[in-house]
Amino acid sequence: MNRSKYYTPDISEFRVGFECEWYTIDNYYPFIIRIWDFEIINRYQHDLKDFRVKYLDEEDLLDLGFTYVRDSYAGYYIKDNIQLAWFYDKSGVEITERTKSGIGNKRLFSGKIKNKSELKQILKMII
Repeated sequence: MNRSKYYTPDISEFRVGFECEWYTIDNYYPFIIRIWDFEIINRYQHDLKDFRVKYLDEEDLLDLGFTYVRDSYAGYYIKDNIQLAWFYDKSGVEITERTKSGIGNKRLFSGKIKNKSELKQILKMII
């Protein structure tokens, strides 16, 4: 799958804690949405080209405390008793709760996650 590292977010993605980058003057700068930033977002809501969001990648998973593990079957990421695996083409992820035996893991989520902020929100809901 060949895609850009960044995308332009939709207005519906913006919420407190949303991580993106904002282009001002000469470069993109990290921007984490705070409650008082919605006035800025509302000014840009019809033209969000000055904002960009990095697609979820391995760097984000490691930053969130996941560790990459490779066994004889596949590679995946673990944190405590949570296991995260990319779909074959990296179009989505599956998050499971690991059992002590490793047999019969409980699926907590299966689907697309576009960015780090979305993953953090999903983990908060399912754990």
